[in-house]
Amino acid sequence: MKKSLLLLALCVFFFSTDAFSQTRTKAKAKEEVKESQQIAADHERGQDHHDHKDGKGFYIAPKIGFFMPALNEVMSTNYDVTTISETGEWSDFTATNDYTTLGAGLSAGAAFGYMFNSNFGIELGLHYFRTREVERDVVKLPGFSDVSNVYSKQYRSTITFVARGNGDVITPHVRFGILAPLGGEVVLERKVHDEINRAGLLPIPINGLVADIDATAITNGRPTIGFNGAVGLSANLSDRIAIYGEVALESLTVTTDKTEITDFALSASILGNPVQDLPAPGVGTLNIEYVDELNESSNWDTNPLTGESNPNFDDSKPANELAIKGNYNAVGLNVGVRINF
Repeated sequence: MKKSLLLLALCVFFFSTDAFSQTRTKAKAKEEVKESQQIAADHERGQDHHDHKDGKGFYIAPKIGFFMPALNEVMSTNYDVTTISETGEWSDFTATNDYTTLGAGLSAGAAFGYMFNSNFGIELGLHYFRTREVERDVVKLPGFSDVSNVYSKQYRSTITFVARGNGDVITPHVRFGILAPLGGEVVLERKVHDEINRAGLLPIPINGLVADIDATAITNGRPTIGFNGAVGLSANLSDRIAIYGEVALESLTVTTDKTEITDFALSASILGNPVQDLPAPGVGTLNIEYVDELNESSNWDTNPLTGESNPNFDDSKPANELAIKGNYNAVGLNVGVRINF
């Protein structure tokens, strides 16, 4: 009897042990299957289950920006004259330097970047920039006014190094590199109203002569390189998407290359009667090629030292003038979205 009971107890023990072992094996297998499914789900969402926080990879960042003038220079000198004597002398006048730049305006574009790790990367930016319209070279005399409004349109590129800090939600960053215009133009719209024949429309002054000139000039610049830098913060909405804002500084000067007057309208009247057969402007009046040196062989219209006319000026060819530099320095705010791949 005792042997039978002992045998029965051993059977129960081994059966219980085997059942417990099978239960643990099934539970472990079930856990492994669940973990495998989680890894597959993470992979489908574009996440690396083992190394999704290394920061390495490509990204795109659409952005818009608003810029204000910075590091201003003298753009023009404006004259406002109240009285001119019979001998042509000015009195009761003011001459004012206009300190500004052509760098203020709006920009829109996108940056394409690659992060080598979570802290360092490189970025290529492409954007369109439209400056505000500014008034320059203003001359106001009794019976005469000459006012020009100018703005610029540019397609720009930037190549910058990127340094990011660490942060799960808020991440600081710094960018610095080069800025290069890919193309664009400066548009100058000029209006002249002349009642004293200051523009020299006719060889001698005539009482009652009134002339008006409306012209649009397009100036292109030489290739150049400037500086672009920014400091900002990113708010990480997820591992893939972040919104950001940054304060940016752009420093750029462009040397003039060529100017073409694309629209030119001249009208005149004497005592209210329209003047017919007005002289048509020549090639030299409508086109300018800028040079770094003027000499006797240059096709200049007016001597820059004496103001005298050049008897050898050839109006069938573009006129030569000394090149000048346009200032595009500005500081502004960029905002955008960064999408990580």
